[in-house]
Amino acid sequence: RRTRILNDTRPEKLSDEQKKLFTYFAKVPGMDEQILNAMAGVYNNAGDKTSKRGNIAVMGRPGSGKTRLTDSLLRAICKDLGLEAVKMARIDGEAFNEKDPVQVVGKLAGGFLLIEHAGGMSDDTIDQLSRALSFRTDSLVLIIEDEKTSMRSLLNKHPDFARKFDAVISIPVFTNDELVTFARTYAREQGYKIDELGVLALYTRIGEKQTDEEPMTVASVKEMIDYAISKAHRGKIGRKVSSRRLDPEGRIILFEKDFDF
Repeated sequence: RRTRILNDTRPEKLSDEQKKLFTYFAKVPGMDEQILNAMAGVYNNAGDKTSKRGNIAVMGRPGSGKTRLTDSLLRAICKDLGLEAVKMARIDGEAFNEKDPVQVVGKLAGGFLLIEHAGGMSDDTIDQLSRALSFRTDSLVLIIEDEKTSMRSLLNKHPDFARKFDAVISIPVFTNDELVTFARTYAREQGYKIDELGVLALYTRIGEKQTDEEPMTVASVKEMIDYAISKAHRGKIGRKVSSRRLDPEGRIILFEKDFDF
């Protein structure tokens, strides 16, 4: 599969199947290019038994969807390479300081190691991890994520470690349209649909909270949808949902009044 992928030219855009995996990220300008570059780096180095190259760094504001993006990257890579079962671990950077990086990399050989809040790793931990990636890892892929300031500081401070990353994905501040796209996607995943007036109400709520100093995040919008869902069910626990609340596909409809908060 790797040979086939490498023999084909790198696609200019995500496939329909990949768009489903990356959901709203696929519609954000420039994100498809960053995602494809990151995946290409993994495939280009998949024949190397070490992890000297081909790793991925993801940075963005708190609540920007870093974890969701890294999970989607993992699923997309496994799908492309035909990996049905793979070793994987996700750990916080500070917690990783209590581990033996060499031992962790050895146990996950051929799989994926995802480190959240990577800036929390100590200098010694990063140096040990960097050295471990230079030996045989059976092409383990390391994915690290953090806020932009912390990530840039980490990579600038540890140039040898930074060279092991072929791609650094930067999640931008989302526009109101992109946040609403996420909201509709998230609602659909939960079995709901937002009607048109509900979408307009959501635009209003997002616009009211969107500022240059503190831009709205997907995490904040997720909270809005979760609240609307709970409001739609208020007083109806255990009761059958009204047919007026269901669309032709059987999804529960969220109305304008559900976003009145």
